[in-house]
Amino acid sequence: MNKILFSIIALFLLTMTLSAQNNQGTVSGEIRDGKDVIVGASVFLIQDMETQEIVQTTISENNGKFSITAPVGEYALCVSFLGYAPHIQKMHITAGKIELGVISLQETYEELQTVVVLGRAVRVKTQPDGFVVNVKELREQANDALDLLKLIPKVQIKGDQLSVIGKEKVLVKMGNVLQRVDASDIASVLKGYDAGLIDRVEVITLPPLRYDPDGNTAMIILHTSSVFREYMGGMIGTEEMWGGKKNFRIGGYGSLLYNHRGLFASIAPSINFNGSKYLEQQEYQTENRLYKVHTPSSGHYNYKGIRGNLQYEYGDKDLVGLAFSWNKKKYDNQFESREMASFIGAAERIVDNQNTYKSREPRFTATAYWETAFGKRGNQAWAEFSYFNLENNSQTNYVGQESSSHSPFLEYTEDNDLNTSGLNLNNEYSFYLDNDHKYLLETGVKSSWSFTKNYRTHDENKSQGSAIHQKNNIKWDELIVAPYVSSTLRFSERWWMRLGLRYVGTKSYLRQIGKTSIDIPEVSMYNDAWLPTFHASYSPSSHHQVTLTFNSAIERPKFKDLNPFVWQINEYSFYKGNTNLHPQKYYTTSLGYTFMDALSIRGRLKRGLGIITALSTMQGQQVYTQMENAQNSLFLGVEAEYYFDKLSWMNVSLDGYYGRNKYTSTNPNLLSETQGNEWGVSGYLDFTFNENRTWNGYISGEYTGRKHTTVATIEPQYDFGVGMSYFLLNRRLSISVAGMNLLSSRHKGVSHRQGYSISFNNRYNYPTLYFSVSYKFSNAKDKSASRTSKATQDIERRF
Repeated sequence: MNKILFSIIALFLLTMTLSAQNNQGTVSGEIRDGKDVIVGASVFLIQDMETQEIVQTTISENNGKFSITAPVGEYALCVSFLGYAPHIQKMHITAGKIELGVISLQETYEELQTVVVLGRAVRVKTQPDGFVVNVKELREQANDALDLLKLIPKVQIKGDQLSVIGKEKVLVKMGNVLQRVDASDIASVLKGYDAGLIDRVEVITLPPLRYDPDGNTAMIILHTSSVFREYMGGMIGTEEMWGGKKNFRIGGYGSLLYNHRGLFASIAPSINFNGSKYLEQQEYQTENRLYKVHTPSSGHYNYKGIRGNLQYEYGDKDLVGLAFSWNKKKYDNQFESREMASFIGAAERIVDNQNTYKSREPRFTATAYWETAFGKRGNQAWAEFSYFNLENNSQTNYVGQESSSHSPFLEYTEDNDLNTSGLNLNNEYSFYLDNDHKYLLETGVKSSWSFTKNYRTHDENKSQGSAIHQKNNIKWDELIVAPYVSSTLRFSERWWMRLGLRYVGTKSYLRQIGKTSIDIPEVSMYNDAWLPTFHASYSPSSHHQVTLTFNSAIERPKFKDLNPFVWQINEYSFYKGNTNLHPQKYYTTSLGYTFMDALSIRGRLKRGLGIITALSTMQGQQVYTQMENAQNSLFLGVEAEYYFDKLSWMNVSLDGYYGRNKYTSTNPNLLSETQGNEWGVSGYLDFTFNENRTWNGYISGEYTGRKHTTVATIEPQYDFGVGMSYFLLNRRLSISVAGMNLLSSRHKGVSHRQGYSISFNNRYNYPTLYFSVSYKFSNAKDKSASRTSKATQDIERRF
């Protein structure tokens, strides 16, 4: 009986399979541009031309051939590739195989083109410096502005990282206002905008010089709809992170904005409470001595802040605005370390240390900005004036005692008050030299004037010996002036070139204030550098692009590394500043190739001179750490990036690099030369689990191989994470869950010096659960920029 039943089921399944095959047809062909095959062209079938819903989709393979299967019926077969006019033909698919032969696409730079992104047909209009996508239909399928960008060709979203294929950096404009923040920061702003407020997305691959000094930046402009002209709204959200070892974060944020006939105002407060714990371990070994430090650390970090913006647009390309940002950070950390020192022929000495650190750090920034267009050719002028103030008031308390004793042998208290304030002035003019806007001259100046005062005291008591009182008050003034000039030449729609030169002059002056316990001579320095740039791009066809860039840059030392005050970390460890530090210089040459807006390969040659490096040296029984311009570097390698976005339910991004590095040093405490390989890979998979795209997820991972420098050999680093998001209530309510640092490496390695070695084994990342909820109570968020200038951000980062 069972055999008969099994035979009936098998016969039924076979009949259904044959019936399905008889109701299916397969269409195949080859796609060419007249000379060569086209790889990666989108091929799709549409059954209803009114809705333009795609029934099946595929892409042409390496030989240009394709094969697509669909049920028997009437269809429109469409073939598209960016840079070519689309091919559309009506056809009747019958059961069996249909061979179409060669389909030739005609190259175009003017017509609208259709490409497939995430299984959806996207109409793209090419421009000399990029392209524009009308998103009035696409926006209905997007959860927010960030999610909408996933449907735009060449744009990649990796979690909170936003990028454009073939470019290393990306900037975003909301209407006429630029947001000068990193891609990881701009994601939170874009999540607050409803996709329904956006009409067009414009991607510019050659933005103005003030936005793209390195030639590696793309700009994305989100053009808002008429709904946004009279609008008021905002959002509110909360996020939590819970990890092992007392690592956590609890926070909330919100925004409120008003937009009315060119007048825009916004305010956005935020607050969060954080806890962290990590582990550091070092070992210093000589022929007759071994010194170990084991430091488990824990602490709290709290943040509260608010930012606002007021802007008025008095013309199509004319605006004036004022932005401000205030925040206050509070640190309360405790470092409990154990030192173990042993000598040949002597008993091991164990010391337990308690080191507490508390600080308050308020920060205020205000920026006034103005942009206007003038002349018949649309020349532009831009000016920005900023004031900033940063304070850091901290206290460090240290108690050290031997494990065999109940009384401390060393105690000290250190108070450190730091105040930095200053002004920035940036001004630029852009002149078109012809009526067709093919030749552009840009010139301007960026300047910064900062003042830093540091009051520091150190009171120390020892069980043996007299008490020590140190007082050091210094003032550091710095003036930076950087004029520049650049010319952009568009020789044709296929290629352009930009030449530029920047001069950076830095005048620094350090002196003592009042009476101090340490006599520090006055220091006056002037550093200057000429920084040339060259960028060129050539596209022999619409799916091939070759770029060549040469960039030069400097990176200035941080104030804490310049401050000559010597402070004690524990019994044997000290840190001291170095007033002789000078800016480190980098020169980078890149040759890039982009294929089909999906594969990007770059060869890179990078030279670093006077790289600022932390050096730890043993002087008797004590370990001193000081920053030095200790080494030079030379890196030659290749980077590759591949992005696949043709499937409706998934897109994939793969990145990798490999290179050979060489580090040299004339410092007697370091190796004179070391060579090694540097390599790493990363991957990101973004999933869509339902048709209306309200349930999304991702998987990410990265791995970096062993790295060799003259300072240390660092062991491989790796990380892995997953997450997903769900949108409810007409996409206004968002719920996100993620697992971060699920597989995370330690930061470990070894450093060999003359006569001794240093090994370290530190852990900073632990598996963490992330959870967030946000609600848009209207369809908009902050339209304006966080107008802190790049110069201001640089000053704040260093001080």
